[in-house]
Amino acid sequence: MPHRPGPSLWRHAAVLPWLLLTGAAAHADEWLYRVAPGDTLIAIGRKYLAEPRGWRDLQRLNQVAAPRRLQTGRTLRVPVAWLRDDATVATVALVEGAVERHRDHAAPAPAQAGMRLHAGDRVVVGADGAALLTFADGSRTLLTPGTRLTITELLVQRGTGAVSTRLDLGGGAVETEVRRDAPRPRFELRAPALNLGVRGTEFRLRFDADSGTAHAEVLAGRVAAAAPGAPAAPTPLDAGFGLVAGRDGVGAPQPLAPPPSLAGVSDLVERLPLRLAWPQAEPAPAWRVQVAPAAAPERLLVDRRVAEPRLRWADLPDGDYRLRVRALDAAGLEGRHADIAFRVKARPEPPLLRDPVHEVRVYDDPVPLRWTAPDGVQRYRLQVAAGHDFAAPVHDVEVAATEATLALPPGRWWWRVRSVRAADDAGPWGDAQTFERRERPAAPSSLAPRIDRDRVQIAWAARAGETVTVQLARDDGFTDLVAERVAAQSGTELPLPGPGTYWVRVRATDDAGVSGPWGPPNRLDVPAAPVWPWLVPAALLILLLL
Repeated sequence: MPHRPGPSLWRHAAVLPWLLLTGAAAHADEWLYRVAPGDTLIAIGRKYLAEPRGWRDLQRLNQVAAPRRLQTGRTLRVPVAWLRDDATVATVALVEGAVERHRDHAAPAPAQAGMRLHAGDRVVVGADGAALLTFADGSRTLLTPGTRLTITELLVQRGTGAVSTRLDLGGGAVETEVRRDAPRPRFELRAPALNLGVRGTEFRLRFDADSGTAHAEVLAGRVAAAAPGAPAAPTPLDAGFGLVAGRDGVGAPQPLAPPPSLAGVSDLVERLPLRLAWPQAEPAPAWRVQVAPAAAPERLLVDRRVAEPRLRWADLPDGDYRLRVRALDAAGLEGRHADIAFRVKARPEPPLLRDPVHEVRVYDDPVPLRWTAPDGVQRYRLQVAAGHDFAAPVHDVEVAATEATLALPPGRWWWRVRSVRAADDAGPWGDAQTFERRERPAAPSSLAPRIDRDRVQIAWAARAGETVTVQLARDDGFTDLVAERVAAQSGTELPLPGPGTYWVRVRATDDAGVSGPWGPPNRLDVPAAPVWPWLVPAALLILLLL
């Protein structure tokens, strides 16, 4: 009675429809074995076939007359579906944040880089975690935050080395790259709403357990998409297309949104929290934003869906990173991504500028500048320039203290400070501030006061924008004031006081209310009024009375 393939062979035969979808020809599902000295057909069957007694089928297929005396160097045709599968393992290559391995009858264990995973293991990723799994053929699957993935099958085929991998996605999102150069890879990723059969491709799959909806997107190659248990033929999904599957079945392939433009995104971040923004050329319901180290793009440090074309993130260590952005369409399919490199250099943090404050007028000469002391910083770099771009600083000094005193001529100045940890490790510049260095108003040059009938006339050389305060006192110390007046013009009048000696002085005040020094006091003698002008009226009055 001819031998029939065992159950494991029928299991592999079940994957043939999607293999044919990828364009594999029938002869590609045969393994060619070159006979070595001492080989027998029985020994070959025992070593390589899933059912060792299948050597008789192998004998008939290859028309071998003497199964115990094979010609060395002869090539035997072996159907791949007849080959034995051995269990293999997957490896946790990278872990970021909280990730656990769950195994039946065992407590969850924190996943660690290098941990081996077997069929039946479940990987659970926390809300801010990520994990990268690698398989025996070099294929890789990136698990993003909030993902639950069960490894259902991990097998390697005797002879060909082909790896058969089957994964079940219970929720979350994965990004998978199946190696194209692997020998006959069999990779299947399943979700309750959608099964994907893959052979050498890059694709993404997300499953929302609450809605029962799956989104698949193919970036390279082709996948075969089918509803679980559906009798219909799988739908071929080519690179650049995606589809949505749910309780109503598998939708038609849709083209993916093009990569967004990242023009204008800063390649240097010197302040935290992280703020990155990109132009919105086309309206989009949302964007997927990912950040990973430049040297390890699989280490997802940030994986967020945002409603606006910008990302805000609390903290990232100094280093080199890659930003990846893709737009979502109305169906929730994520488009092709765009990448850009950027660097974070936010430490040591810059000090805060204390004095002079922004937009103040300064009259000190030299000018004192003061700033705060961030933790762990002992040295600072100080720059002062006439322009806000600091293209030509007039002072560029390194100091150990949190203050410096610099001579500056009158004018508008900008200043900034950065922290210095070592000669080759300076932090970013802090926010620049500007101030105006002014000279105090000079004492006005006043003319000698003069008396005009019943008024005292006082004049001085006026300067634009200044007011002048005038004081009249009985003493040159101006402790006994008789009058005080503020005038904006070049002169004023004061009522004539009684006879005696007085002193007059003036000082200027600028438009900021800052006053200069008092000018030198000027003496004013007010004579007594003469008696004779009153004698004539008095005499006439006496004569009239007589």
